[in-house]
Amino acid sequence: MAKPLQEFALIRELKGQFARHTPGLVQGIGDDAAVVETTLPIWWHFTTDLLAEGIHFDLKSAAPRSIGYRAAIANLSDLAAMGATPRYLLISLAIPKQVRHSHIYDFYRGLMNACRPYGVALIGGDTSASKMGLFLSITLIGTTTKRRALFRHGAKVGDFIYVSGTLGDSLAGCRLLAQDTSRRLSEKTPSPFSRVHRQFLIRRHLYPSARVTEGQWLNTGRLASAAIDLSDGLSGDLRHICEESGVGAEVESDNLPLSPACRAYAKARRLSPVQLAITGGEDYELLFTVSPKSHHTLERQAKAHGYRITRIGTIRLRRFGIQMTSQGHRQPSPLDQLRAFLPMTETDKHPSAGGTRSFRGLLRQVLHLQESPRRTALAFALGVFIAFSPAYGLHTAMVALCTWLFGLNFLALLTGAFINNPWTIIPILGATYWTGALLLGRTDAPTFDWNDLTTSGIYHQVLPYVGPFVLGGFVLSVLGAVFSYPIAYSFCVKYRQKSDASTHEALPPSDSVG
Repeated sequence: MAKPLQEFALIRELKGQFARHTPGLVQGIGDDAAVVETTLPIWWHFTTDLLAEGIHFDLKSAAPRSIGYRAAIANLSDLAAMGATPRYLLISLAIPKQVRHSHIYDFYRGLMNACRPYGVALIGGDTSASKMGLFLSITLIGTTTKRRALFRHGAKVGDFIYVSGTLGDSLAGCRLLAQDTSRRLSEKTPSPFSRVHRQFLIRRHLYPSARVTEGQWLNTGRLASAAIDLSDGLSGDLRHICEESGVGAEVESDNLPLSPACRAYAKARRLSPVQLAITGGEDYELLFTVSPKSHHTLERQAKAHGYRITRIGTIRLRRFGIQMTSQGHRQPSPLDQLRAFLPMTETDKHPSAGGTRSFRGLLRQVLHLQESPRRTALAFALGVFIAFSPAYGLHTAMVALCTWLFGLNFLALLTGAFINNPWTIIPILGATYWTGALLLGRTDAPTFDWNDLTTSGIYHQVLPYVGPFVLGGFVLSVLGAVFSYPIAYSFCVKYRQKSDASTHEALPPSDSVG
């Protein structure tokens, strides 16, 4: 029996096999939008979404105008998470015969109603017939000032975790819409759930808001260290930040922002409002991290602008995993709903990583890591630093420690450290000593009396070597790391481009011409 496709696992696999890192590409697969630089003083941001009838919407229960509006909000929210200004829009549709012209018009009207406040221009797209329902593909293009954008990979240990707005409203609204007419809550439903609450939740689901201005504020003020929009729910989207940043997180359930309507709905349905908040997707709020040095400025400015933000947790070391706590005590989380709140393992982040039997096999695994060349090269350079350090006998432990502390890949670190091996250790020892001796002005090596091997004799004979070894090892470690980083980065990029090119040649030609 074939295994069902899992979206994020598939994305990781496709990224590892086909993603290309070319000049001008600032951010590829793995964030809310791809980012490309040009000769202009701006970065271009590209995001796209595909919506399929029967999967993302139902024309029998949802108005075309609402479908178009929500489709636009999903893309606007991606750009909001990066602090970008939305500029241009492209739309492609595959339309079945039974869909009326008025439905398509209403879809466009809803879509443009969402985009109009930001001055977004519709510049093109494509249409086709469909035999399997309505399909919509939306591409939104935005801009930021060069070298000023928010990404998922900037969170650091100790940063505070914030969200905008309230959580769980969209999920509650979606469930209300899905109820059978005879079971819907109405004005006859006794307190505490009122018709006003019901209308609020349904509107939050059908007509959500993208936090574009809030994202621009976080970006231009350099207030956030990492950000993502809450389209997949807090549990899933926080995991994305932790994976990309190589960290863990602690979420305080008591601090999750919940609207009175969401609390009332949860009470009427005997549900946990916290579960609604952490599992519900499509709230399109912003989840972001902030340095402790900046959080007072952030909260002061948010109050002045009228932005609702709530501090919900703290970034922890990666080994902490992702945990939910209440008043300092860890809370149990059902695995089927809160898979993201499990500690991350190396297999989670690099499912293809495994044991190697040779340096060549190790190198191939490093080159195919599902990480950017930047992080792979950084890990390799740190491994080279360890290789030249004079802490002989502790190199493997140092590799493991760096993996644990910084979230870098163990294989890339180990490959760099493997430069110091039984075949190279003698020349490395010689280079280490003579570099240190040269810097200390020592021209002759101290003599060693093999006839005096007492503890005191060995100590006094070895002592003159310690200074040159420590100094020389440090200097060679720094030089090795500095020179190996650009070499490793260039090698990773060229290797992956070559692999992509050979894969592309093996693919069948496309039936369409763009």
